[in-house]
Amino acid sequence: MVTRWITMVALLLAWTGCDGGSGGGGGPDTQEPAADSATEPDSSPPQDLVPAEDSPPAADTPPPEDTPPVVDPKCAALVENWNPAFDVDGEDRSLILELPTGLEEGGPWPVVFNWHGFGDTAANMNNLLKAAVDDHGFKFILVTPEDTNPLMGDGLDWMIVNVAEGNKEARLFDEVLECLDQRWGVDWDHVHSVGFSAGAVCSDLIGTLRGDVLASSVSFSGVYFSNPANDIALTDWVEPTGMNPYAQLIMHGGTKDTWGVPPFIEIHFDQAAQNDRAWLNGRGHDVVFCAHSLGHTIPFDFSASTRVAQFFRDHKRGSASPYMDALPAEFQKYCEPSPGAR
Repeated sequence: MVTRWITMVALLLAWTGCDGGSGGGGGPDTQEPAADSATEPDSSPPQDLVPAEDSPPAADTPPPEDTPPVVDPKCAALVENWNPAFDVDGEDRSLILELPTGLEEGGPWPVVFNWHGFGDTAANMNNLLKAAVDDHGFKFILVTPEDTNPLMGDGLDWMIVNVAEGNKEARLFDEVLECLDQRWGVDWDHVHSVGFSAGAVCSDLIGTLRGDVLASSVSFSGVYFSNPANDIALTDWVEPTGMNPYAQLIMHGGTKDTWGVPPFIEIHFDQAAQNDRAWLNGRGHDVVFCAHSLGHTIPFDFSASTRVAQFFRDHKRGSASPYMDALPAEFQKYCEPSPGAR
């Protein structure tokens, strides 16, 4: 009986606290006495909990500001010219950046990777395309990496002997593109690669592992070791991982265009170029095939800086080469079109 009395008192106290006001915590000076003790308490939610229907924002409420993009600190640290400590998977890599004028206001930007030959340097190779970066017909960001000088068995300046997914040069390519996109925006229809000798082999490596990203490639005395016809001792490359038929300019220097240490290894770049022409064509790639007779070099009268930039400007990712019907006059001395299989 005592228990029932205590329960009834508790219920009565709980009911008298629900007076339909703004909540029971306002104190005695904020509560109004009930007009009729028999009136049921107001069970509707407080007004500020009722969802508004099509309530327009206040006229004087400013629009929210755009959220600034998140930029990785290593990307924010990139500067024009020399970058000596760009982290790729825990290893510091060095590279030169050449940036076009109007960088901050323009974009997204085409990007060209530029790989030097065995025993050469990024500083020297940078001269191949530095003057073309600000050409008004095709402005682009130029990336000229420095090698890490791996020894034979791993590579020749670049990791180009044994090539598989996770290759350090392909990872450098990935990380630089990611940073350039965060900073200034990348035109993903215009990512290109060029190299000479071991650098051309490295550029062909990028085609093998990152071909789906490329719009076009230029190889001066290079070779695809993923091509079974180029079966050279010590090399082991995976099959190309992409299906994108990017266009490629292949140039060699004739029968004098060789490199190696006979009898252990000797590369005949004229033969490799012929092999790669047929192999790439068979995989759907349009090829501009160029031959000179000056050996293992880039011929000065080709005007490489202008012609390479022109080739990149005229080739867009996923599009057939406009050079297959007729080459521009400037290319006709050395080159011929070689259409890929359709």
